[in-house]
Amino acid sequence: MTLLDHARAQERDSAAVAHEKDAKQGLLVQPKPPARAPKKSAQLDGFECSRIDGLARPLLVAKGSKGYAACAYITTDAADKFGEACVVFSGVATHEAFLDAPVAKASKAAKALGVKDGMPGRDALALIK
Repeated sequence: MTLLDHARAQERDSAAVAHEKDAKQGLLVQPKPPARAPKKSAQLDGFECSRIDGLARPLLVAKGSKGYAACAYITTDAADKFGEACVVFSGVATHEAFLDAPVAKASKAAKALGVKDGMPGRDALALIK
């Protein structure tokens, strides 16, 4: 072993010891665990479902042939302006949760189809399907 090889071996050993010390003190950058696949919502029968993750809560919309249902990120103001049937549910994290949640707000067009604020989501969805 040459003097240069010996010096390199000592450097590697010193670096390994310093690395272990840093690891014990939590000073090393830890690799991020692989990202989990976003939680998928099952499709509601007869609805085209869309989900946007990456927000505080997912943004959910389910479009039926007579109107659409959405989480509380959406308001009924635009639906009223365009004469569309819109049903809004609050506190939902999946499309399936629309079924059991009460209607928080309904647009004028949704109310004309028979949707009422507070009615079970399952019933409201049947009216805008």
